[in-house]
Amino acid sequence: MFPRIVLSLLVFLVLPLQAEAPVTPTIIISFDGFRWDYIDRFETPHIDRVIREGFRVKRVKPSFPSLTFPNHVSLLTGLHPHRHGIVGNHMYDPVLQREFHSSAATGTDDPRWYRAPMLWEIAREAGMKTAAFFWVGSEMQGRHPDRFFKFTYKIPISKRLDQLERWLDPADHPSPELMLLYFFESDTAGHDHGPVSQEVKACVAELDAAVGRITRMLEQHKREAHLLFVSDHGMTPMLGKGLSLKKIKDSVPADHFDRLIHNWSIVDLFVKNPTAERIDKVLANLPTSPHIKWYRREAVPHPTHPMRNGHIMGLLATGTQVQEQEWSDVKGGHGFDIDHPDMGATCFGKSPAIKPGSVLERTDIVDFFPLVLHLMKLPQRKVDGRLAVWSPILLDPSGRESKPMDRKKGGQDADNSGLGANGQ
Repeated sequence: MFPRIVLSLLVFLVLPLQAEAPVTPTIIISFDGFRWDYIDRFETPHIDRVIREGFRVKRVKPSFPSLTFPNHVSLLTGLHPHRHGIVGNHMYDPVLQREFHSSAATGTDDPRWYRAPMLWEIAREAGMKTAAFFWVGSEMQGRHPDRFFKFTYKIPISKRLDQLERWLDPADHPSPELMLLYFFESDTAGHDHGPVSQEVKACVAELDAAVGRITRMLEQHKREAHLLFVSDHGMTPMLGKGLSLKKIKDSVPADHFDRLIHNWSIVDLFVKNPTAERIDKVLANLPTSPHIKWYRREAVPHPTHPMRNGHIMGLLATGTQVQEQEWSDVKGGHGFDIDHPDMGATCFGKSPAIKPGSVLERTDIVDFFPLVLHLMKLPQRKVDGRLAVWSPILLDPSGRESKPMDRKKGGQDADNSGLGANGQ
């Protein structure tokens, strides 16, 4: 009898320990504007090691437009921008009667802009702890991760990595199961100096060193993780030429002009009282230039949003931009044709669920989200991204694949059924 009692007590004690076995954390790190070929162009020994032990996608196609805010939301929703609602770094919503600007101190935290659940919201619904050190949308009122930091350019890479190490420390209880970090440095260097500059080379070396520190952290803390590095778009040399904003505005009759929103490489022109006749009149008056092509919104060769994109859109030729003057000293840019090689992004990492040394030639940026759901053992959702593209590199490719959303229903917002009445 006594041995049975002891055995029962041992089972009672062991089962809770088994139930509390730590979930393999997922760490997603974004290098903004890190072009897909930087890994081949520059020396990256720590990144190379991660790829040898894990995987690499040679080139990732961004969503339209190839801008920071839209593609960071696409990464964590699996949806193209016209579905998740963030269609630019700068945009206007005539229903909200508000402008959204990525550089604004407030406004980007308004959850009404974000029309789909973000990855951290889905993870929280599954009972996981989440944390973000800068990520687009992570400051949303009522919809932010459990732990988050308000964006500032003043916190250096080393301090962000210090925080990641605290999150990974077993003493930090409970340690987040999902951790997101954002590094803007490669985008800034590309804009200021151009993508093939010595300054970008130095920045890539700094980010490569950060990758090395992260892998050492995991080794020191004896932590296994799904460690994923991504970027949102690439970078192309700028030609120093463009189209004057004043020339565009002056060409529109005053009684037809509502507002002009631009993202340097894309123009959204909103027409006052927008009948077909009035839109045609504005379109006919717009300045012609080899640097820009004008479209009615519905004729743009990519899906658009029926409210947040202008009635007329201007797409700039690669390497040119709209600006206050006809000349610009910006050395690098993006937001251009998503099929242009210079707009390609990167994706690499390692995971206990991925075959070491795996390489994929191409994926779309929306495909990243189904991969993360699979690694985190979360149910697949109806999104634009495809889990199937990752099958060749997964140790266990089985997973409930959802059908992609019907692309013919362009311009409709994402299903918000995962959000509460207050967007929570």
